[in-house]
Amino acid sequence: MSEPPRPDVARRRRSIASAAIDVLADHGVRGLTHRAVDAAAGMSPGAVNYHAPTRGKLVALAVEELFSRDYELVVTHFTDVSALDPTSIPQLAEFMASFIEAMTTGPARRRALARHLLLGEAQFHPQLRDLFDQQRRAFVQFTQRLLETLEVPEPALTAETVTVVVDGLIQRQVMIGAAPLPPAELCQVLTRLLQPWNQ
Repeated sequence: MSEPPRPDVARRRRSIASAAIDVLADHGVRGLTHRAVDAAAGMSPGAVNYHAPTRGKLVALAVEELFSRDYELVVTHFTDVSALDPTSIPQLAEFMASFIEAMTTGPARRRALARHLLLGEAQFHPQLRDLFDQQRRAFVQFTQRLLETLEVPEPALTAETVTVVVDGLIQRQVMIGAAPLPPAELCQVLTRLLQPWNQ
């Protein structure tokens, strides 16, 4: 069994991964090179190559960091749902809208863009596709546990539905249109989607 990396090595890997995410967000998939990540991380030429000797390893570091930071955001946002009323459409819509806002603004917006760029590349790389599939399963399972806590009927099917809606709206906010939907309009969209919930 291999030992975990030393703290300084782990920090450097996270720094490299964060720089790779920035390069993706600024320059796209074709711009993701070791040299570009060296520069973005403020490291000397060749430093990134030591920790990620191939492009595949570099992409894997970036994906791992994306998933880790996004999952932290998910857990933080959904830490306490005891006050949520699953029969209140306006409350659910506002709660989901605030989560989508958190996932598509500030540093999270750059992660969302990088994630969608890498998801496109994953269609041609089975190992990368597997990483994305694992991450999605983790989010669906987290959502299902949350829905079970709220005693929502058919939690497995509803968790899949919620995941599809959230993924689609994150894509809309980051990659589609001249500007993202304003918060009020995002709430309206979610309210419309949630209307059949109690029927």
